[in-house]
Amino acid sequence: MLYLGERLDAAQALAAGLVDAVREPGDVLDAALAVAATIGRRSWRALELTTLSLRSGAPDTTSFDITAQALPFDSGDKRERMTASWTGDGTDRFP
Repeated sequence: MLYLGERLDAAQALAAGLVDAVREPGDVLDAALAVAATIGRRSWRALELTTLSLRSGAPDTTSFDITAQALPFDSGDKRERMTASWTGDGTDRFP
């Protein structure tokens, strides 16, 4: 596509995995706000580490990436999210 200068329509871009979703023009703001709300509910630590990893441009097998994947697993916000996802019947099962 890049070498040939080919243009894709929205459906082709979606099929090629270049976009996550296609929306009607009137639905774009609501969809963007929903994505922002979902991101806002995520771990700030994991989001920051993901941002740093993406900005570094390094391969995903670096020691930074390995550390960045491990750090959120031992955090208070991770425990809070896991606790919130309990089944409620007293067991420690998670969905």
